[in-house]
Amino acid sequence: MRPAVEQSRPGPWGAGQVVTLATANAAAVGLAVVAWWATSGMDAATSQLRWSGIGLFGALIALAANAWFLARGRQLIRGSQGTLLAQVRFAPVPAESGPPVTNGVGKAVRPVSSDDCYVSVAGSVRYHRPTCPMVARKDVDEAPRSVQERSGRRACEVCEP
Repeated sequence: MRPAVEQSRPGPWGAGQVVTLATANAAAVGLAVVAWWATSGMDAATSQLRWSGIGLFGALIALAANAWFLARGRQLIRGSQGTLLAQVRFAPVPAESGPPVTNGVGKAVRPVSSDDCYVSVAGSVRYHRPTCPMVARKDVDEAPRSVQERSGRRACEVCEP
């Protein structure tokens, strides 16, 4: 079970993870400063290379710490996104005999069959079912799936047309 502090946090990272990142970055900066200071007074390249290796080690520590921090945040966000999308249930496309369906702007849309039209918003990279909540209240253009795909658009991951 997670501590109460981690459950109430507003973002994907906990305080301990931020402290770990700050400590690793401080150590990396410290190693870089020590390497710079030590090599600044040396004439021999071999001696400078030894200290430069320490500076490089500090850069690797910073790179690893920041990559871990970002990967952990992305992992937590993806998990939350999956949980939220799993909770959303979309009603099936209404039958032709039912009341007209609108896309939120008052524009009536038809149910979609496999050969029917899909909608897209100008400048977008996805096409949707007319009832998709991602295009609700937006001015949309209708076109068959083949036209949408020739335009370089991909199917929406929410309504899965």
